[in-house]
Amino acid sequence: MGNLLITLGGFGELLRRKTNGKTLYQFAPKPNLDFFSAKGFWGRVNLGSIPEKAYFSFWGKPGRLFPGESYLRCLTYDLPVKTGGSLFLAKFLTHNQGRIVATDLRLTIPEKSLLLQSLVENVQVSFSWHCLQEEEVITLHQYLPEVEIIPPGCLLGQQYQQYLARGKNYWPLVNLVNTSSHLLEKHPVNAIRQDLGEPLANLLWLWGNGKEKQYLLGEEKQYCYFFSESLRLRGLALFLGWQLQGRINLSGETEEFWWLDFSLPGEKNFPAWVKALERLDAEILFPLQQSLQGKDWRILIIFDGFLRQDEMISDPWAIFLAATSNGAPRLRNYYRQPAALVKDFFGWD
Repeated sequence: MGNLLITLGGFGELLRRKTNGKTLYQFAPKPNLDFFSAKGFWGRVNLGSIPEKAYFSFWGKPGRLFPGESYLRCLTYDLPVKTGGSLFLAKFLTHNQGRIVATDLRLTIPEKSLLLQSLVENVQVSFSWHCLQEEEVITLHQYLPEVEIIPPGCLLGQQYQQYLARGKNYWPLVNLVNTSSHLLEKHPVNAIRQDLGEPLANLLWLWGNGKEKQYLLGEEKQYCYFFSESLRLRGLALFLGWQLQGRINLSGETEEFWWLDFSLPGEKNFPAWVKALERLDAEILFPLQQSLQGKDWRILIIFDGFLRQDEMISDPWAIFLAATSNGAPRLRNYYRQPAALVKDFFGWD
């Protein structure tokens, strides 16, 4: 039996967005997806509002076991985790008198390194960092209790102070953010950006609190394979104990379980989104459909609405398509708990 979970980041927008009276989903030629849907069952599932945490909930484990986005990004990029400190994700934003006016500054890594070095030398908080392409991983060199903080992509137009962590335990975190809000304004990096008409990087926002935790699916799930063309869920798959694969190769010799993950470009470019669905159908679903011929299979496809990893979505419902080689499965139309959908469809505890 071949078991497949395909998670499609942002592809839910293709089913929601309309132009000329048709959804974007209808514009894309997709004969292989049509093949699966002809045997399938459509429904909706509530994933939660942040990508990695949403897909962690698929496996039905308590939320207290979730290690945080910052720890998962460390796994994604093979970064060391210092014990005894507190991990956060960080992103530079632009504020004007406390109101966030830009969240996507497209800073280079050298620019970010210079800004962070200035903060290290001038704030009262000890921390270290790793610069990534889209964000930074910050380690505060003292323990802070776990805390939920709004992601930076949700702060546009908001006064950032109202979303800072509350309580004296979080003084180091609040001090770093507030110090960055005035210290960076006149930084040489920002002087150049101002001359070029680019938004200033005058606030460092921290979120995604995490720490090292141990969790594996278990020995009975030893034939679990993860394939992705992006990095959005790679750290989560590693944390859960899935085996990373560089290509899709269903052998059919064991009770395999494959998790395939793909995502749309974050920019809202409708023609590019339609082309991405066409490509997925031709380059992934076509060979998949060929390899499944003559075999028993179950496939669950999740069309979610996550276009960015640094923001929550206001409507966490995703659309799912479940299909088997024996016809449409008997499922519920709505699942408020994603673990219930996985259990009903794949029979996992």
